[in-house]
Amino acid sequence: AVVFLIVGISSAWAAEFSADMLEEKAGKRTQKSRLYVKDAQYRLTTEEGELKLYLIVDEGSGTTTVLSPEHKEYRQVENNFFHSMSGNPVQSFYYHAEKYDRRELGRDTFKGFECTKVRAQAGERELYTAWISEELGFPLKILFHLGDGMSMELDNIKQGPVDQSLFAIPNSYTLRKD
Repeated sequence: AVVFLIVGISSAWAAEFSADMLEEKAGKRTQKSRLYVKDAQYRLTTEEGELKLYLIVDEGSGTTTVLSPEHKEYRQVENNFFHSMSGNPVQSFYYHAEKYDRRELGRDTFKGFECTKVRAQAGERELYTAWISEELGFPLKILFHLGDGMSMELDNIKQGPVDQSLFAIPNSYTLRKD
């Protein structure tokens, strides 16, 4: 029941926190993003060289907004849209945990938080293993069993109020349709 509530109804999040999201591929750190979680929304701030992108995921409305500060534009897609999931390990896990079988593997502690360890799999093929904090209602670590041994984990987790303005689209941004 806990896993169903966390994975199936992730819009019920109550915790507010910020953290660093560290992604690794084949044992090498590939990306560090800043994560903000408030209510049923989370925001990822990513930088790749000169390129900055902000992803705002709203579990309540089922939409992901991608903001480009460089071009002062944004686009909106459904959370289960391929491009939304490809740059977002959390959304990819949620999608696959809903679409395929998921199983509780017991309890574990990660970064001082009690977690439920969950595996998503298609038949016998393991897809993801996630450590989901019950206190935060959010995955703190995800292992991707397909591909190049990718993983994601949260670090520097700071509980406390998160400014609602982080989830707003600036008035100066225009909607990009393509």
